[in-house]
Order: sequence, then structure tokens, then C-alpha cells
Amino acid sequence: MAVSFLIHSGIATYTLEQERRVAARSEDSPMYRHRILVVDDEPIILSMLTEVLSGDYDVITAGSGVEGLKRAVEAPVPDLILLDWLMPEIDGVAVCEQLKSNPITAGVPVLFLTIKSSINDEVRGLKAGAVDYIHKPISPPQLLARVGTHLELSEARKALLAKKEELLILLDKRSEELAQAKELALTCLKTVVFRESGPADGGQSQYMQELQAQLTGLHNQDWQSLLASDDAPQEEPAPEAGDVLSQLQKIISSTHFVNAERMRSLLEFIVKETLAGHAGSLKAFTIAVEVFQRDESFDPQQDPLIRVQVGNLRKRLDKYYVREGAADKVVISIPKGSYCAVFHRRPQPVKV
Repeated sequence: MAVSFLIHSGIATYTLEQERRVAARSEDSPMYRHRILVVDDEPIILSMLTEVLSGDYDVITAGSGVEGLKRAVEAPVPDLILLDWLMPEIDGVAVCEQLKSNPITAGVPVLFLTIKSSINDEVRGLKAGAVDYIHKPISPPQLLARVGTHLELSEARKALLAKKEELLILLDKRSEELAQAKELALTCLKTVVFRESGPADGGQSQYMQELQAQLTGLHNQDWQSLLASDDAPQEEPAPEAGDVLSQLQKIISSTHFVNAERMRSLLEFIVKETLAGHAGSLKAFTIAVEVFQRDESFDPQQDPLIRVQVGNLRKRLDKYYVREGAADKVVISIPKGSYCAVFHRRPQPVKV
């Protein structure tokens, strides 16, 4: 039985069977159910979003911005927030700004639900701290795709922060061990000198004082500063969109791609969609329909076409940058486990 939902200026019709098929296409299902907070002042939209999302996630709802701010800090804190832009009392932008100013919710990704489509409105929302938009009328397949993508990105960020903390703790531990080793070395050296020459005379005393000063000076160095010194590779700024498009043209014109029409089309689609801010919708199903002209019956769980083709594309890019693109300054890559492109500049040579 179809369930129709009136969403502001448009109507979205979606059957439960379609929702199940889309959910079945989900790749890399999480080991636990993420918690999603939906904030909207229209009960019919809250009902629709709850029905679409509850198959994969734990959904909590709030009927106003004020209630949303309260529910956002309740334990367990949500993993993602879907936030309506237009609400009475306090609008979505103000709610988003308060969420980002609160340490408890600052790291939770916020996606706006809105009928607004102007560039100025989107920029305003992104400056408030949102990571993406879902325009009304809402498409359930697009909703599921974007929610899944931003949850994956959020988990990746958390993993990186945890790894950073782990490395900092390890660095402090190694610094402490090094300091202890230097103290032990100095003690052993004193013992050897005194055994050979008896009680230290003036020369030996001066020698030991100088040696201790050198070791102590090394011990007191700021290891964080050493890691951030000019001798370390400098992080390059991200390339501009024009530079990325120029690099794309150079790659697809190379001998690795010139005779591979399918690879060229796939790379162009992924790069241009990423530049356009549509990385969240770059899923196997989307690529199959847009690039390989598959119909809506395509199921990435049953057909590995896209995983295989994107894997081949990664290999071609690797070979290109080893050979023809070895001196290129802009690098285009597609990380494993993802269908969106990443752009960066090659680091400058280390200073000697």
C-alpha cells in the first residue's frame, strides 16, 4: 500500500516495498544502529522520515527547534541530526548554530531539510555548521543515501581523532622513556669515569657538567615543535576546482585512458559530482544508473559491476601517477570503500 506525504510545495509518494529494496542496497552495514534526531514542526514529515529511516536506524523526533536542542543533548547523543530550516520560534539556522557552539553536539553532523535552493541560503546554512542539504519534496532513496554517507564520514573523523590521541599519548610515553634512558646513560658514564680515575678532579667535574648540560638540553626540547619544524613536509593547500578540472582533462587524455571510454566516463562523473558537492549521493546504485545506464532494478548487493569498475579505475589512476603523471602537482584519487573523489596537491620537497 502506497503512503503519500504532503511536503510543503510537492508530494512524494513512496511505497514500503520500495523502502525495503533501497535499504537492502545499503553497503557496509554498521555493527550497531545509529541514532538519528529528526527536528521538524510538521507531524506528517516526522512520521514519513521515521518510517523511512527506522528500518536501519533508531529515530527520535522533535516538533520544534527548542525541543530539538533539548533532545540533542540527551544521552545517548544522536549520531546525526536532520533539521528543518523553516520553523516557528527559532529557525533551523539558529538551532544549528547553538548545536555547533555546544561541545556535546558540536561534532554531530547536521543536514538541513528545506525548500530553499538559493546559493545564498545554502552558504548561510553551511556557515552555521551544516554539512549538507536535503531538498523538499524529499526523495527517500536520496535521503537514505545521504544519511548513510554522512554517518560513514562522521565515523571516519572519529576514528582519525582517536588515532591522533593515541599517537600523542605514545609520543609522550616515548619522550619520557628517552629522558629516562639519557639519565641512565649519564649515571653509567659517571660511574665509569669515577672507577677509572677515582674521585673527580676539577677537569673531570667540568667535563661531566658540560656533558650533563648537553644531555639535559636535548631532553628539554619540545618534541611537538620538532615535529612541526620547517624540516617536516609542509601541508599543501587544496587545489582549486579549475586546477582539478585541468588535471581531469590531462588524465583522460593520457594513454592510460584515451582508449578506455567507460573509464573516462566513470572518472568524469565521479570528479564532477564531487566538485558539485554531490559526494553524498555517489553510491553504487547512482553510478550504475547515471554512467552505465542500468535501470532501477539494479541491486549492487547482487551485481558487483560498480565495485569492479571503480576498482579498475583506482588501478588506472595509480598507474597514471606512477608513469605519465609522476610530475603532476594535482592528484585525483578515489579512496577504497568510497565512490567520491579526493583532490590534493603533492607536498613540496623536504628542506635540507
